[in-house]
Amino acid sequence: MATLPDYDDLRRAAITEALTQPTPLTREIMETDGSEVGTAISIGAAMAEEVAVYGQATINETRLATAASQGDEALEQWVASQYGFTRQGPTSSVVTLVWRRQPSANAVTIPRGFAVMTPDGQTFETEDDVVIPGSGQARGLAVSRSTGLSTNVAANTITIPQGELPDSTITVTNTEPAAGGGPGQSLEEFQALAQGFFEAAPRGTRAAILHGALRTPGVAQANVTEFLDSHGWPNGRVQIVITGPNSQANRALASRVVEQLEEYRGLGVPCFVGAGQPVYVQIVISGLQFAAGSSTAKVLDQARRSIVSAINRLQPGQTLEQALIVATLKGIDGLIVPHGAVVEPAGDIVPQSNIEVLRTTLDRVLLNQ
Repeated sequence: MATLPDYDDLRRAAITEALTQPTPLTREIMETDGSEVGTAISIGAAMAEEVAVYGQATINETRLATAASQGDEALEQWVASQYGFTRQGPTSSVVTLVWRRQPSANAVTIPRGFAVMTPDGQTFETEDDVVIPGSGQARGLAVSRSTGLSTNVAANTITIPQGELPDSTITVTNTEPAAGGGPGQSLEEFQALAQGFFEAAPRGTRAAILHGALRTPGVAQANVTEFLDSHGWPNGRVQIVITGPNSQANRALASRVVEQLEEYRGLGVPCFVGAGQPVYVQIVISGLQFAAGSSTAKVLDQARRSIVSAINRLQPGQTLEQALIVATLKGIDGLIVPHGAVVEPAGDIVPQSNIEVLRTTLDRVLLNQ
């Protein structure tokens, strides 16, 4: 189906339309960045793009509801014909296997498709040849032969080779749990993904990156945030935290998302994908004081942005120490931080599991309120 006109399409259309009118405007002045006419056309094009996305999303919602009312099959056929993607069926888990052997003068190869099993019978196959060098260790991706949540096996359980190995000293295991195995998309999840199609149409946006992550087989949830610099401003990098159907994820599943996002991220904008379950925290600070001559509003805004930046750099399983918040505040010029200023959290926040990753947002950071 036809895609929505983007900002550049609309800007060119505005210039073309203006040139057909009896006005003194020239193409050169309209295409000059920073000119009053050029700025007005750019603003108009940006507004038109927003209206087009909103209008198409509204139409899309009505059409989806109509198709859904006719049954599951009708909805799936309509989405496939209009948007070109289908409902995800049951998925297999993916995992990185670590192969070790005693050091040797020669490398050995574990062939693609070699099977390794867990004690309870879950079987995984290598995706590619794994070359174990003389130093004795190598890593390689493996995919479960079956599908479903049961394939998301625990760490250090894929240990039983199902075939002859080229070296009797070779051992294998998975240092991370397998992830990505699931029962397939529910109808509600599929419909929600289709509903976001036009919001994701302009590539490089938050909605587009989220849509791309959720299109990756085995990904059930995704969270997209921008990396911020020490002043709390975007620094040109994006972070995506993903989990599988049972809140389990690993680096192998994250690698699949990275590949999928080639189609959705902005060109030249790196997207860092991590495995984790976002848990949002509220930060409450009181009693902050200001150096003479400081702009209170400006200092508080920078403090709020810097706290968000510091917390959102935490890795899955990493503790949010109250000392990190205090140190961040003390690094703000013009801000005086008295003892006991941090009301929430009352102490360090320890994630409940290694997959939880602590996050916050600007509206969750309350300063002197």
